Amino acid sequence: MKKAISISCVLALIVLSGCTQAPEYATIQVGEKEGLIKNQQEMVVKPIFKRVASLQGIEKNYQHPNYLNIHWFHDNGEKRYAVVENTSGKLGIIDTNGKMLVKPLFDSISTRFNGYIKIELNGKIGLLDEDFDVVLKPQFDKIDDFVYDTAVVEYKGKYGCIDRDMNLVLKPIYDHIYTLNEGIRRIELNDKWGFTNESCEVVVKPSFEYLEDFSNGIAKFQSNKLWGYIRPDGTILSKNIFTNGDSF
Repeated sequence: MKKAISISCVLALIVLSGCTQAPEYATIQVGEKEGLIKNQQEMVVKPIFKRVASLQGIEKNYQHPNYLNIHWFHDNGEKRYAVVENTSGKLGIIDTNGKMLVKPLFDSISTRFNGYIKIELNGKIGLLDEDFDVVLKPQFDKIDDFVYDTAVVEYKGKYGCIDRDMNLVLKPIYDHIYTLNEGIRRIELNDKWGFTNESCEVVVKPSFEYLEDFSNGIAKFQSNKLWGYIRPDGTILSKNIFTNGDSF
């Protein structure tokens, strides 16, 4: 008995998605395997994958009720791509012609942001670049998005920074690295506070009892239970002589 091919109609898609144009690509299902057709008739990818999915909502339990998604491909100029899952549950990336751009080796693949795609393998995070090359093998527990040219990484509960060349510019030795604010990241180590610049260069080593975010180029710091004020270059504007004080 031949296996039936399940293709949701264009009308159903339009109703579900709110789009007014017929899709260029659609996924098909043969038994429990999925593939891809173009313009509802041209077979682009044979139904050999466990799943063909949109990059939006790529969680492991992602399911589309009709196996059809007009936004299936992520469009990055000429580099259109989508995620596929093999029968072992591993994810990879193909292009519109079905060419395998990234072999299905990973446990999760994120959407592209700021030029990078996050990949996960055995609980570790790495990065693909715009050409889908692995520029950073999965090795960190967490990688934040790049802000300017650096990103905060977490490794074994400690935090550091990498640059866009994937160099470790700040070793993961800190208890916390906070969000960039006015070009400054606050850092914490052994209950002491300091800060880095936007390049993750340590400007002030963790030495304060507490350090607030910068406001108008000035931040409050606490030392010996008294407050003072400091500038982004580490210059002390006012020594710690106040019992309290407002932010600028």
